[in-house]
Amino acid sequence: MGQEKIQVKIKLYAFLREMLGKREVTIQLTSGSSLLDAVLKLDELTNGKISEIILENKRRLKRNYVILVNGRKVDGFEIDSINLEQGDELVIFPPTSGGLL
Repeated sequence: MGQEKIQVKIKLYAFLREMLGKREVTIQLTSGSSLLDAVLKLDELTNGKISEIILENKRRLKRNYVILVNGRKVDGFEIDSINLEQGDELVIFPPTSGGLL
């Protein structure tokens, strides 16, 4: 008997969205998969481009990138220890610039 599958929605912004060709995608993972597993699955959809851009050594989030899981900001060093559940929503933001002078 195989492991249960879950679906997770991922929303992307700015040039990350352009890489995928759409604003959001729903991926299927094995129950108990981590946030890192979700990013690597997204990486498959972009021919390895996403991990090159947002991950250091395919293990942790690069500085200035932000991932939210169900609206909560995730520490970039914890992405391999955060387990996802059915229906979770991820949002990935690239670095932003600007602000008031």
